[in-house]
Amino acid sequence: MFASKFVVSLALLVLPAQVVAQCQNDEAFRFYDISPPKAKERSCRNIRLQEARRLLLCKDASVNAACPQTCGTCCSDSTTYIFKTNDGENKTCVWLALQDVSTKGEYCITQAMTANQGRTVRDGCPVACGVCQT
Repeated sequence: MFASKFVVSLALLVLPAQVVAQCQNDEAFRFYDISPPKAKERSCRNIRLQEARRLLLCKDASVNAACPQTCGTCCSDSTTYIFKTNDGENKTCVWLALQDVSTKGEYCITQAMTANQGRTVRDGCPVACGVCQT
């Protein structure tokens, strides 16, 4: 009885981390889009930039599997994502979620790629930034 409760408890501790890891867009994924105006290789981030493109390309199973945030399959902040503020401090998605709209806009909208993990803040913290897709 004790062993089975232990296994269930352990599974519950591991499961959320796996779900969060699976909910991140694959940064290496590229999709060759032949839609007009010109054919182009697209990343999950690029697919997300235009709603019509996102809706069209997310119908493709490979795009949907590789880009769960972009396609709205799931949405969660990364528990390991860290970014630098303008004053050089390391911050997390939890910190960002507690900030005001102005601060969130500064990091979620205007900040370019971060050196940490090669992701923008809105890619690492989509819930905190309010950019989850449906």
